[in-house]
Amino acid sequence: MKQFDRILTGIARKHLDMQTLDTRRSDSLDFHTVAAWQVRSALKAAFNAGVRSAQRRPLTNKALRAIDLDGLLAKRRQVAIVWCIEDVQQQRPDLNDAQAWEVLQECRGRHDCDIGFNWELVDIVAEDLYPSDDNV
Repeated sequence: MKQFDRILTGIARKHLDMQTLDTRRSDSLDFHTVAAWQVRSALKAAFNAGVRSAQRRPLTNKALRAIDLDGLLAKRRQVAIVWCIEDVQQQRPDLNDAQAWEVLQECRGRHDCDIGFNWELVDIVAEDLYPSDDNV
């Protein structure tokens, strides 16, 4: 929790001109007037810090197994097919994790319900985003 407090205090100092987030039991020390753009900037910084934290600590396979995705979907009478960056990298081993993730995200937006999400789509999107040396 100390790291969390340090991050928040850093954001408060940088974006809100507040030296501490500790309660000091004094209105003049505990209440601050800040502009809307300062609040927006602080919220954006906090959001980005959360994103960075999640990226540094991706779910482990053990944590993923603990999430019963099929069970959750079954309760809603839904199914899902899950694709991962390793699937993309199987087709295009030259792509790094970030590039493979970008391909997956683009595939999600481009897939056609009549054809589906398939290897051909992965190949086409990967080639569009990252042309291979074979086709240059």
